[in-house]
Amino acid sequence: LQLGLHALETDLARAPSRGQFCFGDQPTLADCVLVPQMFSAARFGVDNAAFPTLRAIYERCEVMPEFAAAHPAKQVDAE
Repeated sequence: LQLGLHALETDLARAPSRGQFCFGDQPTLADCVLVPQMFSAARFGVDNAAFPTLRAIYERCEVMPEFAAAHPAKQVDAE
């Protein structure tokens, strides 16, 4: 998990015209995949300080109603 996040952080941080999300100024499927990965990373104790770009994208996503409604803690089978 940490290696994958590191690779994505490196690629996105280098992108000159990335926008507010992974690939532009609107969420895409990439953001839909990133959010649960960041959630899992936190759950398993991965320090997200090494991923400032990913953390910023995650924070933008988590305040959007669509992402907030899909948060794992709000699911019927949440632990």
